Amino acid sequence: ALLLVILLIFSYRDTTLLRKKLFANKFELFDVHNKGYIELDTLINISEELGNGMLKEEALAMFDRASSDKEKITFEDFYFTMTQFENRNRDKSDLSPTLPQNE
Repeated sequence: ALLLVILLIFSYRDTTLLRKKLFANKFELFDVHNKGYIELDTLINISEELGNGMLKEEALAMFDRASSDKEKITFEDFYFTMTQFENRNRDKSDLSPTLPQNE
């Protein structure tokens, strides 16, 4: 049983490190000036380049949600926001059957 617990701990740690690396690669796509953070103007410019058609108000709302200091989005801000987004989507996509309600 102890071996199983140890394997689970290492597996969780390795999975977390891999996820952080994947998100670091995504973060680098937005950190175009290699400053270690994303500014609001950069977020808007990238959105326009990608053709997302994000309104400035939408970009500002996204920026405010993600930025812990309301001046920039650090990698930690980005990672936290993206993993929260992933978790919300995972919860919504739960396809487990629902039991009939007793009336």
